[in-house]
Amino acid sequence: MAEGFKIQREDIPLKIEGFKNALDAILGLGANFVESLIMKRVQCKLGNLFDLEDKSIDVSEYMESATVFSKKMVELVQNTSIHK
Repeated sequence: MAEGFKIQREDIPLKIEGFKNALDAILGLGANFVESLIMKRVQCKLGNLFDLEDKSIDVSEYMESATVFSKKMVELVQNTSIHK
């Protein structure tokens, strides 16, 4: 993926739409399965952001929401730190 689509592994969270397009190009319909696995993995780490049975949510929308959610959680933890 790094050569053909110019996406390094560490850049995937920042270029999720390009990653999704690369998956679609490489795997065709199989990309849906991989995207579902990615969303389930993130859901295990962050909790239930969406109902993953809802097929209208795609991986780029999900990851955007997960990014916003995780940033807000970091801010919350930093603002309630006992070290303040």
